[in-house]
Amino acid sequence: MKSDLGLGLVQAGGKLSYFNNTDPKAYKDIIRKAIRDGLRSFDSAYTYQNADELLSSVIKEQHIQREDYDITTKIMPLPTFKKKAEVCLKRLNVDFLDTLLIHWPTQDEALLFSTLKTLEALKEEKKCINIGVSNFPFTLLAKISRDFEINVLERAYSLIWTKEIDEAKLLGIKLYCYAPLGEGLLSGKYRRPEDLNDNRKQLWVFRYPLVYNQLLDKVSQIAKNHDVSMQEVALAFSRSACFDKIFIGVSKLNQLEIFSSKLSLLDDEIKQLRELADKLCALNSTDNIYEHRW
Repeated sequence: MKSDLGLGLVQAGGKLSYFNNTDPKAYKDIIRKAIRDGLRSFDSAYTYQNADELLSSVIKEQHIQREDYDITTKIMPLPTFKKKAEVCLKRLNVDFLDTLLIHWPTQDEALLFSTLKTLEALKEEKKCINIGVSNFPFTLLAKISRDFEINVLERAYSLIWTKEIDEAKLLGIKLYCYAPLGEGLLSGKYRRPEDLNDNRKQLWVFRYPLVYNQLLDKVSQIAKNHDVSMQEVALAFSRSACFDKIFIGVSKLNQLEIFSSKLSLLDDEIKQLRELADKLCALNSTDNIYEHRW
């Protein structure tokens, strides 16, 4: 496994989060413990509100040198893309970003192309090392890759979203993963939308309870066989896909325990899980886990 685990910061206050946001003081404690536990890779976005400032504050407090951590951030395709990139740099108190991505695609081709040119220019100016996109479907990704530099694709990947991973690997670019635990659903605690008190109750899997619960039952069975949690099985499945980075979001201190998991699944277990995951995902006709109409 070559995966580099990192902390996703969306629960710090993301406008696009499906979770109830974590109190800033409590989230600062999460970042602090993550750093003390050895995590050095972080995934943020312009829309994650105060996540950048919280991260920057803790890094300064812990005296972490810039060369010892890396930051991925994402910005929506807008005419103000460059200005927002400068804002991110200022909030993070850094001179450059390790990876800068376009957060979501847009149907406005002219805007998309101008944003891609801006992205390339920011790399030329050494404001970022890697550039790329997030949440782009394969057809669009393949199209823009012909004319623009794309180093990275960040996308959701888990047992509730396996679409287009095999196609993406064909492009030979770096692959970053977020939501490997299926937005927490793969813990097995949420088999019905009524079990949730946040926006995750809107996730598409609840429209297909039979197949969704078949998947959870299989995850539970494998977890019992290994004497681990269902979350560890979910993470091990995502790690088996060999992403360059996997970002996990947490909302409580004790959830950081997942980062210490060393579980490896048997080939047959991965095969069984992938078959059930693909069966579930085949029921969804959209190109992203949130059914976001970009």
